[in-house]
Amino acid sequence: MVGKPERNIEIGKERKEDGATFAALGQKHGITRERVRQIVAKEDRKIARRAYFNGLRKQTGGADNE
Repeated sequence: MVGKPERNIEIGKERKEDGATFAALGQKHGITRERVRQIVAKEDRKIARRAYFNGLRKQTGGADNE
């Protein structure tokens, strides 16, 4: 079985790229559709947070802005 962080990334990709339903993903991964919804929401928050902080780094000339 895939570890939880890897599973969560996989679930997020399947949802976004393939348009799989929460129920289908839950059945595939052996979890409830509500848990899938929570995982997708968390992955979305992580992506948004990364984008926000990357934008701040660019504005302030952070280490990643070379």
